[in-house]
Amino acid sequence: MGSLAGIVKLIPGMGGKISNEQLQQGENQLKRAEAMINSMTVQERRNPDLLSSSPSRRKRIAKGAGYGLDEVSKLVSDFQKMRTLMQQMGQGNFPGMGGMPGLGDMFGGAPPMGGGRGSNAQAPGWRGYQAPSAKKKKKEKKKKGFGSL
Repeated sequence: MGSLAGIVKLIPGMGGKISNEQLQQGENQLKRAEAMINSMTVQERRNPDLLSSSPSRRKRIAKGAGYGLDEVSKLVSDFQKMRTLMQQMGQGNFPGMGGMPGLGDMFGGAPPMGGGRGSNAQAPGWRGYQAPSAKKKKKEKKKKGFGSL
């Protein structure tokens, strides 16, 4: 078994839930993605949006990695979907969760259940510090171009 299998089996509760075939499939996908990423230029790695707008770049990467153009395109689209999902999660949105109550509070909102303050009490922040409730206004960006000509 490869390194992924060793890592996954160390995760509590995951040891028996994933078959060796699934682990091997994951290893193969990782190797494929690594080969494609290694075929990218430093500029493409830093700015993956270059790949979504340039079929010739994707074609060059596919040829260098030894895979098809459709597989490189899938890697790019999967990356973009994951990036969007992570951004949404960072903002407290959990797409696909069906509006489950309490998930937004999991990362810094209400205290966890059984916090000892009663179910409706709002706990102060760390060591009694009360965070300001109003958000700061964003600075207005300077407009580029000719302004109001």
